[in-house]
Amino acid sequence: MIVVIYDIVDDKRRRKMVKCLESYGIRVQKSAFECYVDENMYRKLLKKMERIIDEKEDLLRVYR
Repeated sequence: MIVVIYDIVDDKRRRKMVKCLESYGIRVQKSAFECYVDENMYRKLLKKMERIIDEKEDLLRVYR
Protein backbone atom coordinates (compact mmCIF):
# COMPACT_ATOMS: atom_id res chain seq x y z
CA MET A 1 0.00 0.00 0.00
CA ILE A 2 1.09 3.55 -0.71
CA VAL A 3 -0.36 6.87 0.39
CA VAL A 4 -0.23 9.76 -2.06
CA ILE A 5 -0.70 13.32 -0.85
CA TYR A 6 -0.62 16.31 -3.16
CA ASP A 7 -1.08 20.07 -3.21
CA ILE A 8 -1.48 21.15 -6.82
CA VAL A 9 -2.05 24.82 -7.65
CA ASP A 10 -3.50 24.50 -11.15
CA ASP A 11 -7.06 23.12 -11.49
CA LYS A 12 -6.33 21.33 -14.78
CA ARG A 13 -3.28 19.51 -13.36
CA ARG A 14 -5.22 18.71 -10.18
CA ARG A 15 -8.05 17.10 -12.17
CA LYS A 16 -5.51 15.05 -14.15
CA MET A 17 -3.90 13.87 -10.91
CA VAL A 18 -7.27 12.88 -9.41
CA LYS A 19 -8.22 10.96 -12.54
CA CYS A 20 -4.85 9.18 -12.55
CA LEU A 21 -5.01 8.26 -8.86
CA GLU A 22 -8.64 7.11 -9.01
CA SER A 23 -7.53 4.38 -11.40
CA TYR A 24 -5.02 3.09 -8.82
CA GLY A 25 -6.72 3.57 -5.45
CA ILE A 26 -9.34 5.24 -3.32
CA ARG A 27 -9.64 8.81 -2.16
CA VAL A 28 -9.47 9.05 1.63
CA GLN A 29 -9.40 12.84 1.89
CA LYS A 30 -9.64 15.77 -0.50
CA SER A 31 -6.00 15.50 -1.58
CA ALA A 32 -4.98 12.06 -0.29
CA PHE A 33 -5.27 8.61 -1.84
CA GLU A 34 -4.53 5.08 -0.65
CA CYS A 35 -3.39 2.75 -3.40
CA TYR A 36 -2.73 -0.99 -3.25
CA VAL A 37 -0.15 -1.56 -5.96
CA ASP A 38 2.57 -4.04 -6.77
CA GLU A 39 6.11 -2.92 -7.63
CA ASN A 40 5.44 -2.65 -11.37
CA MET A 41 2.25 -0.61 -10.90
CA TYR A 42 4.09 1.57 -8.37
CA ARG A 43 6.77 2.50 -10.91
CA LYS A 44 4.17 3.25 -13.60
CA LEU A 45 2.18 5.43 -11.22
CA LEU A 46 5.27 7.41 -10.20
CA LYS A 47 6.10 8.12 -13.85
CA LYS A 48 2.54 9.26 -14.57
CA MET A 49 2.48 11.56 -11.54
CA GLU A 50 5.88 13.05 -12.39
CA ARG A 51 4.52 14.05 -15.81
CA ILE A 52 1.49 15.76 -14.28
CA ILE A 53 3.01 17.92 -11.56
CA ASP A 54 4.97 21.13 -11.89
CA GLU A 55 7.82 20.77 -9.42
CA LYS A 56 8.16 24.55 -9.07
CA GLU A 57 4.54 25.08 -7.96
CA ASP A 58 3.17 21.77 -6.71
CA LEU A 59 3.82 19.41 -3.83
CA LEU A 60 3.64 15.62 -4.14
CA ARG A 61 4.40 13.08 -1.41
CA VAL A 62 4.30 9.30 -1.78
CA TYR A 63 4.62 7.10 1.33
CA ARG A 64 5.06 3.32 1.15
